[in-house]
Amino acid sequence: TNDDNGYIKNIIIYKKYYNFKTNIFSFRGKLGNIYSIPDKELPNDDKFALGGRSLRGFDSYGVGPRNSRTSYVGGKNIALINLDLHRPIIKNKDNPIDLDLFIDAGTVFDNKVVPTNSKESIRSSFGFGIKFYSPIGPIGFTWGFPITSESYDIERMFTFSVGNLNWEYFYFYRLYNNQDKLVHIQDIYQEFLIGLIKNSHLNNFNICKIVKSFYTIIKNNFIKLKSVKKIEFIYNKYKIYKL
Repeated sequence: TNDDNGYIKNIIIYKKYYNFKTNIFSFRGKLGNIYSIPDKELPNDDKFALGGRSLRGFDSYGVGPRNSRTSYVGGKNIALINLDLHRPIIKNKDNPIDLDLFIDAGTVFDNKVVPTNSKESIRSSFGFGIKFYSPIGPIGFTWGFPITSESYDIERMFTFSVGNLNWEYFYFYRLYNNQDKLVHIQDIYQEFLIGLIKNSHLNNFNICKIVKSFYTIIKNNFIKLKSVKKIEFIYNKYKIYKL
């Protein structure tokens, strides 16, 4: 950025996982704001957008302010909530297949120059998906159905995805379902670190948050693990990231 188009962008993301026997409930919340330092209209590419994987049931860049179907604008503010219930269909510890039930809700809004279509209503959707963690990477099939939308939003019921399907969840799943087999814990964590390397598109901040979440799960299950050595091993790996 420079004096003509400088901006400050703030994003807060919160993730939480809860296990219920073999099921895992996940919560993800996101709040964001972008502010123009010279108080000018921001380029559309710098603004927030909604749709696709972030708000299922809608196309990528399908939700939010726009001038026409092919002219997406986005907004300076975003609020998003994703609720997922993961239920294993095939409990293979290496290549599980899950059923995912979800509810999404969010909105993106606010522009200095008001677009043709810019209602600030909350859009929401529900649906289900199948996730297969294959040897070549995660594969997902998702069906989403809008609950609330605007007439100018672009909907998309079916989505096929390869890679980057909440990949850290795969390791949470393996940890939860191997608490009685302590010999697997070190192997799972080693693979988790490899997963971080493979997902090199993540910045250091997100990597630290993921590692911290993984460590917290292990720490909270200390009594169940009943193995000080395993905790020490994982904690030493954890300290590499200086969290």
